Amino acid sequence: SSPAGMASSPAGTAARAGAVKRRNSLSDHKRLAAEVLRRIKMAAEVDDTRDRDLIFKHLIADLAGEVGSRAEAKFSKARAESGSYATTASAATVATAVTASRRFYEEIADTIHLEDATFVRGMLDEFERLWLHPKVTLIFAAVFHKFLFRSAAASPLVDPAKRDKYNAVLISGTKHLFWSDLHTESRRFQSLYVFLSDVVVLSDVGLDTLSPRHQLDCAKIVARFSLYYLGAGKVSQIVSSFPAGLDYGAAILDFFLTEIVGVLASIKVEKVCILYLESLCRLNAQVDFHTMLSMVATTRVQETLFNLSQPGGPRYAPKGVRSAAQKAFATIYPN
Repeated sequence: SSPAGMASSPAGTAARAGAVKRRNSLSDHKRLAAEVLRRIKMAAEVDDTRDRDLIFKHLIADLAGEVGSRAEAKFSKARAESGSYATTASAATVATAVTASRRFYEEIADTIHLEDATFVRGMLDEFERLWLHPKVTLIFAAVFHKFLFRSAAASPLVDPAKRDKYNAVLISGTKHLFWSDLHTESRRFQSLYVFLSDVVVLSDVGLDTLSPRHQLDCAKIVARFSLYYLGAGKVSQIVSSFPAGLDYGAAILDFFLTEIVGVLASIKVEKVCILYLESLCRLNAQVDFHTMLSMVATTRVQETLFNLSQPGGPRYAPKGVRSAAQKAFATIYPN
């Protein structure tokens, strides 16, 4: 039968009605995505770098803003009717559920794959024009992380020759979003972290979408921010379930501690530094560093704790951090 005949059949009519219903139910989500596109275009057209920075700064803040209860009720109903990512979450993601209020970037990320292909392609093209601007990678990661890492819809829209570049930009933006949470003592991008951990790194299907180099990059990010977003109890569990096929260059616990100590060696926010130090003690109570860490990793941990416990250089740590570091050293290495 002809395409026209198929369209006029009961099945074709039902399919069209379903598509219309999905578009109508996602009208609020479409407006959100359209607003992101509008501001990206506006940023591309301005000549003053400071004006462009300001546009991106406000856009990131708006995307990270909490969705109000009334709006969330509308969004939730639309997601349920549309078959968005949020309603088809994997068991792993549900198991690591994020109970905080939803944020606007989550609403876009959960439904962008349901938008018209021409619209999505237009958004991708506009982002490409601005990739040299450091802040645009953060926005790209917030909006497109599920689309690129998980969606079959991405395949026909992304040139295979560009796929590796898209993933590189996505991973870079994700890393900077997590650092921004640490610097602001917030967890605005915790759901993105849970997605990267559960759906990408801890899932064979997720890792299969990435090159070996990007697989390792994602694993490093998950390890680096694990104590901040998950806490020591959850970290001790995922260490044992981390993918065995990646070339970590060391034992998995060494790999985790190297990334965690890297944060401790560079973070300047006192409360976050203390949180990491206290969480490191709790992690040691569950995963014995003495028996499981290599000598190289042990030396790295001890050196970092010692530097943070000193009143002078190289860290010039404040009193609260020094006290927490001294306690951590005494707890982990009592002799």
